[in-house]
Amino acid sequence: MFILPHIKQALENLLNAADIYDPNLNMHIASAYRDYETQKQSFDYWVNKRVAQENMTYAQAYEYTAGRVAIPGCSEHHNGLTLDVIGYGYMLDESSKDAPYAKWLK
Repeated sequence: MFILPHIKQALENLLNAADIYDPNLNMHIASAYRDYETQKQSFDYWVNKRVAQENMTYAQAYEYTAGRVAIPGCSEHHNGLTLDVIGYGYMLDESSKDAPYAKWLK
């Protein structure tokens, strides 16, 4: 994963602090830098999945997805300064909001 050097150092400090606090948090990086095309593929995947599996219209699926996944060209991941940190066994969604790692991050 591409991570800018000063971000990498901050990340290492964060993960080390988490391990000291509770080694069972098992935090890691789920994603880092994403270019426009990668973000577009991800966004389109979720829109199309919702159309096919959740009986949404394209407009409904687009709006729903846009509330949860950055629209291509608008993602903070494009600048190399944003990382998604998660605990092993969890998803990057609302189901993780009360997970031990999420509470520690807050």
